[in-house]
Amino acid sequence: MTVGGIPNSSATEATWSVPLLVLAPALLIRIMSDRSAPWLAAAWTAWGLAATLTAAGWVGVVRGGIRRAQAWATCLLLHVVLVVQAVSLAA
Repeated sequence: MTVGGIPNSSATEATWSVPLLVLAPALLIRIMSDRSAPWLAAAWTAWGLAATLTAAGWVGVVRGGIRRAQAWATCLLLHVVLVVQAVSLAA
């Protein structure tokens, strides 16, 4: 969407939901199985990708802001899941 010929780069729920989707498989595997070395490597890789996507989302927030309150709720959920996942992987 453009506003006055300039693309609207404000963050939405989708900005924060993509990193959550990246974390979902690692979370499900952690719940359903034991922590083998390949699983830990895959989980840390997924966590790093999600953290990178989160940083990219914050670039969008800094440049264009956030449009709706739902985006802030999704942002908060993402950050909680990132912290919980990092703590569970490090333990």
